[in-house]
Amino acid sequence: MIKENKKSIAIIVIFILLFSSIGIYYNRAPYIFAGKYTKKIEPFMIYSENPIPETAEAFFLNISKSEIFKNNYSYNIFLTADKNNYCAVALYHYYSFGITKPISGNIIIAPSDINKNEVRRNGKTNKITELSHVIIHECTHRYLFEKYGLFKMKITKTWKEEGYCEYIAQGSSFGFSKGLNLFTQEKEDKSHSFDYFKYRLYVQYLIDYKKLTFNEILDKSFDLDELEDEIRTNIKDGLYIPPKK
Repeated sequence: MIKENKKSIAIIVIFILLFSSIGIYYNRAPYIFAGKYTKKIEPFMIYSENPIPETAEAFFLNISKSEIFKNNYSYNIFLTADKNNYCAVALYHYYSFGITKPISGNIIIAPSDINKNEVRRNGKTNKITELSHVIIHECTHRYLFEKYGLFKMKITKTWKEEGYCEYIAQGSSFGFSKGLNLFTQEKEDKSHSFDYFKYRLYVQYLIDYKKLTFNEILDKSFDLDELEDEIRTNIKDGLYIPPKK
């Protein structure tokens, strides 16, 4: 009995140490792989593995004009230097342009170039997009976590959260004309990029055309097939013209 108790205690201790190590890595990894240089540009704290260019101040001040930053939240932005560093921090999100850590709120960006306003993800298609768009998109996730709580956002439909982030960021890694043609012709493109294009289209339509608030979108149930048919019909009839930006 004593040996069994000791064995159980040992297993519990191992699990505690394991999860503690994962937690420490989860929180500290961004500072290890993208924290060599820092710069404060309200409301951002910028961390970068490469020297931060002088143009960063004007770049981030321009981003801060987005409506999402009309709050008192601060945003930690980590700019990784290469795909290996990004993979080490993003883990199973290695294919993305950027991620927002739900608990810490840290925002990790794939390898990017501030001067070119460009970010590049691991992938074969739709792998380059605007850095400003990705930063605003990820900051919107951070804003939603703070405003509605982590649990609320975790049970929210993906298209609502991601669509709202794309709507606020006013951009997409999927070409606008190509995406709209595919959508109106009821064709598909098997990519996350096209999924996000459609998510933004749904939310933009509901907010701009149907005049719903995001709170109303969160609380209301939608049949996506019916919503797509409605948007498609109104586009074809000239009643709704989706803006590029």
